[in-house]
This record gives sequence, structure tokens and C-alpha cells, in this order.
Amino acid sequence: MAKKANPLLNNSLSDLVEGMAAGSGYGGNSDILSQPYTLAEANAYTPLSLNRILLSYSYMTLGLVQTLIDQPVEDAFRGGITISCPEMSDEECKELVTAMDGEGDLTAVKETGRWARLFGGAGLIINTEQNFLAPLGPIQKDSRLKFRAADRWELILQNLDWATNPGMTKPPTQIPYNYYGKPLHASRVVRMLGREAPSFVRIRLQGWGMSEVERCIRSINAFVKFANVVFELIDEAKIDVFNIEGFNTALGTPNGTNLVQKRIQLASMLKNYKRALVMDKEDGYSQKQLSFAGIAEIWAELRLNLASDLKMPMTKLFGLSAEGFSTGAEDIENYNSIVESDVRHKIKPLVVQAAKLRCQQRFGYEPELLTVHFKPLRVLDATEEEQVNASKTTRVTNLFDRNLLSGQEAMQMLKHEDVVRMDTEVGLGKREPEIPGADQNADPKKTKG
Repeated sequence: MAKKANPLLNNSLSDLVEGMAAGSGYGGNSDILSQPYTLAEANAYTPLSLNRILLSYSYMTLGLVQTLIDQPVEDAFRGGITISCPEMSDEECKELVTAMDGEGDLTAVKETGRWARLFGGAGLIINTEQNFLAPLGPIQKDSRLKFRAADRWELILQNLDWATNPGMTKPPTQIPYNYYGKPLHASRVVRMLGREAPSFVRIRLQGWGMSEVERCIRSINAFVKFANVVFELIDEAKIDVFNIEGFNTALGTPNGTNLVQKRIQLASMLKNYKRALVMDKEDGYSQKQLSFAGIAEIWAELRLNLASDLKMPMTKLFGLSAEGFSTGAEDIENYNSIVESDVRHKIKPLVVQAAKLRCQQRFGYEPELLTVHFKPLRVLDATEEEQVNASKTTRVTNLFDRNLLSGQEAMQMLKHEDVVRMDTEVGLGKREPEIPGADQNADPKKTKG
């Protein structure tokens, strides 16, 4: 007679498979990649831009964060700036740039750009002798003028409705800021926002932008965590193992722990200084050394992911030279385009405003058509620079030969293009240029015609 199966006994293997399948989501691991909860678990739902303390100490401690924040701003101002204005002479434009550099205006603007990238927003405060509660009036000649950079946490917004409502183009009050207890009129602050957040997150940021560190949290955490792991592996790279007879029994006696500790110390001292070990024949000694194989490959991939998230080439971020047949010029060109669009585009209004106000303080008037130019980000070598200067000279001389420019105008253009760096008699209008092959006593204009 066949034995009946006990209905109370379950197949443990079947239960294990069903339990694993139920706990893995909708039907197993193959479905996890296509489910929205996988992406949801990888997100952060508290903006890092709201954590002022963490961002401050991360900037102070991690050189990687400092490079991310400072390097693009410093590169944006590399080589300085130039100013052109039809209402001003070339000498006045150069004097204005020198004054802005000497008074620290560009330094304040760069600092504002750094805090905007770190905290998601900052402001350039216009500090004058006028009342801070009143609108900013004309700057008198030779009066006191100073610019101060303040991050978003120093500029307390007194009306959040204006800051978070995109439909409000003007603040309901003309005194929206408070700087360390001092109310500031809206015209006293030139704001610079960080990267714009989506509308759902923008409300939480109180009218400011996002920090540049926001999009790099996972890559920076992976980089820092791996560095810590490597540091711990170095500490444990070589471990001494002592096999002491009666070790467990000795630990149970009142004085056993001290004796075992003294025994290990004496053995270590002999090994370090005498390069020998004296042990009982029942004891044992061995060394375990960890392998570092594969660490370099993981380290390289982490740096590549980090550079990708930071949008900075590894040659710029880590100071590495280009590998293989690549010169790294393509990477630098991509980085330069990011600096041009993300940094220079946002910081240029601050430079223009500072230049106009400094012009009022220096010359007694504010130009309307003032334009600020940044130097090219690409650095030419000696050969390329010489080729560019030769092309500029050829273009100017061709215009002169066709009688489209006078000798004085041609020299002024060459000096403006920084090809000629000294004042010449032709440039000052003291004499006309000597044309090769022409009668020196004849009229130069007729000779050219």
C-alpha cells in the first residue's frame, strides 16, 4: 500500500525559489532594470544645495571640490579682460581695466562666481557712501566704491514669494536683502544664480540655483570611498600571524593577557631589529600579504566617471598628460566651450556692471555702449602665435596698399591687434610711411594712387 504524503510537510526548495522570486521585484532580476523604482533608489530627495555646512567643509577639505568650483572660474578670467567702448578712447579703456584690477573689482567678481557655483547662488554687493536703503544713485567722481562678494546664505531674502514666484518680475519691496543685519536695496546687489533647477525643486531652493556639486554626489562619494579603501589596504598590506600554544587558556587567567601581550611585543622587537625570531617549537609564525591587483583599473574607471560628471577633462582635473596619439586638444576644446557657455555667459553681466560703475567713479560718467571681452581660452604656441601675427600684418598692409587706410591708421590697427607694441612716428602722425620703389619726394597718396 502506497504511503500517503503528509500535507503539512512543504517542499523547502520550492519555497526558497518562490521567496527569492517574490523578493526580487516583478518576476526576477531581468525586470529590475526596466522598473522606475530602480532609478528612484538611485536619487537623492534632499537637495545638497540646502546643506550649507556640508558644502562649506567639503570645499575646505576636498581638493577635488575646490578644483570643480574654482578651476572654471579662474580659466574664464585667464589672461584678463579687455574693454571696448565708442564713447571712450583706447587709453581710457586700458586705464579702466587697470583700475578694476588694482581696486580688486575682478577679484570680487571671481569670488562671486565661485560662491554661485558652490552654493547655487551669490551676489555682488555695490558698496558706496550712499544710504543702503535708498536706490543706487550716480557715483560721484573720485568717491569711494568697493565691491564685495556674498554667497546666498549671507544674502537673506526677506520676501520668499518674489524669490520663488517666476511671475513676479520685480520684488514687492525694494529692500529684499539683509546682509548680516543690514538691509540692502535691490539695486545694491547684482545676483548670480547657479544651475537652474526644475520647478518642483526650485521652490525648495528659495529662488536660488543648484550647486555644481549636486550632480556629482555619487561620483565624488565613490571616489572618496575607494580612496579610503586603498588607504586601509595599505595599512593592512602585511599582517603578522603568531600561533601561540595555549593562547585561549592564557587569556582566561588573571595575568595571561599581559603575558601574551609581552610575548608578542618581544617577538616583534626581535623581528624588527635583529631580523630573527626565537620561538617555541610548538608555536608558529606566518605573514599574510594582500594583493593590489586590479586596483589601478578600478581607480582609472572611477576617475573617468568623475571627469565625465564634472564635465572636465582628466588632463585638467588630475593634471594627466594625453595618452597615445592624442594631444588632448579635443578634450580642452570641449572644456573651453563649457567654460564659455556656463561660466563666462553668467559672469559677464557682473563684470559689465562693475566696469560701468568704476568708470563713473574714475571718469565721472557712465558709458552706455561699454563691452567686455574675455581673452581666448585656447593658448597658442610660439609658432601658431607668429602665424596669427603674420596674417594680421598681411591683412592691414593689404588695406594700406589699396589706399583704404592711411599710414597712421594702419599702425594704429597693428597696435590695437597687439602686433606692434610701441609708438612709432607713423602711428603718431609725425611722418608718412615710405613705400618701397616709390619716389620719396612725391606725395605718398598720389604715389599709391
